[in-house]
Amino acid sequence: MTPHFSKAELQCKCGCGLAQFQPGFLDHLEALRLAYGRPMTISSACRCAAHNARVSPLAPLRSLHIGDRETRPGHLGAAAVDVLITNSDKGDLFAIAWRNGWSVGWNRNFLHLDRRVNIGMPQVTFEY
Repeated sequence: MTPHFSKAELQCKCGCGLAQFQPGFLDHLEALRLAYGRPMTISSACRCAAHNARVSPLAPLRSLHIGDRETRPGHLGAAAVDVLITNSDKGDLFAIAWRNGWSVGWNRNFLHLDRRVNIGMPQVTFEY
């Protein structure tokens, strides 16, 4: 899908094979990887709505990971990835992502990165 990310890494993990992304999202993801200059291990990217409901039951239809359903006006494909990352590298990836317009969610084991700004939502940072 990009020089640094395969379809297997980015498709829905339920086995349905969905890999539908917001127009331009993969270009932003590749640019982020190049700016970061280190491998990024994706734990979750595109999800079908059914799989998202299983893994994110508190907000099953609002996730920017959903690729097969418009969850907000203008959201026409997945616009988020979760990146497994060590604590020592979190600050570096956060700083680069933030400077480049990504919203960032902090979790103990990963960073959620999304391009909500591309669908008219404000850039934010938050904790899980």
